[in-house]
Amino acid sequence: MTGEGATCPYCQEPRRERAERGGLMVVSEPWRVFWQGKEVRRPSPMATRFLFLLLRSATGQVPLSSMELFLRDSSSGKTVSVHINQLRQWMEARELPFIIQSLHGWGYQLQQIAS
Repeated sequence: MTGEGATCPYCQEPRRERAERGGLMVVSEPWRVFWQGKEVRRPSPMATRFLFLLLRSATGQVPLSSMELFLRDSSSGKTVSVHINQLRQWMEARELPFIIQSLHGWGYQLQQIAS
C-alpha cells in the first residue's frame, strides 16, 4: 500500500491503487482487471500496466515516454506498440467499448465509444 501524497515515478500524478473508466477497472498489486464489476482474464502483464496508465489519465492520453519508463532498458523501439496491439486485440475479443488511438509522435489515447 502506498501512503497519502505518494506520486507515480512515471507520470508524477498521485499514486492510485486502481484506475477505472466506463465500467473497465484495473487494480494494481496484484494486477487484476474488471469489466462491469466482474473479473476478466487480463491481458499480458505489461499490457495490463499500459491499460492502467491509460485509465488513470484524466484525458485518457499517455505519452510514449511514460510507457517506455515501465519497460526499463530491456526493450527495443517497437516494444510499446507490440503491447498496445496486444491490448487492442484483448479489448476487441471481449467486445469492450473502447479503442486505443495512436497520437502520432506523442503517445496513445484510450477512448470510450458509444455502444
